[in-house]
Amino acid sequence: MAQPEWINRYLQDFDVQPEQMGQRISAGRQHTIYRYGVDEVIKIPQRSLYMKVYGPFHHETIVRDLNILLEHLGEFIIPTRVLQSRTDPDDYVIVQQWLPQSEFLTGLNYPATGDDLQRITEGNRAIIQKYRVSVDFLGNIGFQQCLKASLMRQPQRACMNNLLVVPGAERPCIRIADTNLSELRFHYHAEVGLFQWVIDSALFQITRLLIHDNFGVELL
Repeated sequence: MAQPEWINRYLQDFDVQPEQMGQRISAGRQHTIYRYGVDEVIKIPQRSLYMKVYGPFHHETIVRDLNILLEHLGEFIIPTRVLQSRTDPDDYVIVQQWLPQSEFLTGLNYPATGDDLQRITEGNRAIIQKYRVSVDFLGNIGFQQCLKASLMRQPQRACMNNLLVVPGAERPCIRIADTNLSELRFHYHAEVGLFQWVIDSALFQITRLLIHDNFGVELL
């Protein structure tokens, strides 16, 4: 299926090859994801009412978040490139390695990943302390599934779609798919959209409860 025309126009300002785009993989609140070339995916910012209210991401922020993650959690990050528009310095696309054998982290496959989740949460605590931002662990699907799992008291139904489980040499390993960090500064700052700050802060507190309830791991 061909991608929408606005995406073709958007990509004209980047050093990418639109003809290399394949099928759409997913569409979240923030990005639409397509296969790109043989072994990559490309993430394109959503143009939705939600993102207009939430506040669009900018190239500078996306690069900042990726660098923070590489500093503290580099071994868990999927190889990622952030490309900048030739005409608008705020516009970007994200290109990541495609992991065809990956699956969401779930209540069922979590025990096989060793201490990866614990190490990720420890690194994330350092990120929160230093930068007042946090990994978005759950994602849309994960949030819904974890909420259902908690309500039904069935932790095996829980999942995190922003953390992927991939085959490893000795055991399955976790990789962080979403490199956008959530804003957690304790007081509102004008450089961050008010709606974004409220949403991110509230979702983080709920995420803390859901992850502890379903995976037995503390985020703070």
